[in-house]
Amino acid sequence: MDYKTDLPKYKHGCPTCTFLGHHSRLISTTETMAADLYYCDVGVLPTIIARFSDANDDYVSGIHVAIIALRSDRPFAAWPAYYFVLEALKRALARELLTGKHLSAYL
Repeated sequence: MDYKTDLPKYKHGCPTCTFLGHHSRLISTTETMAADLYYCDVGVLPTIIARFSDANDDYVSGIHVAIIALRSDRPFAAWPAYYFVLEALKRALARELLTGKHLSAYL
């Protein structure tokens, strides 16, 4: 697994989120994309977040987005950000922050 759990590279405004690490991925022969990955359990349902820069609106979030990526035939070609939300989901499950019980709300 290609990740470090050192420090986030981008500013993130929620102090209660759990940092899951920074992840980068080659998305074409010439372009790399990177994101800080988070798990957040503030609110009714927990969520996962991939933050791509310091800009407030430069992120994608939602367990449902990761599930859409899993169900899609070619999600990463259509929208590479899917990969990062799916990676955040994998990491949250691996650290047992999320369980199958959480995911059942989306299935």
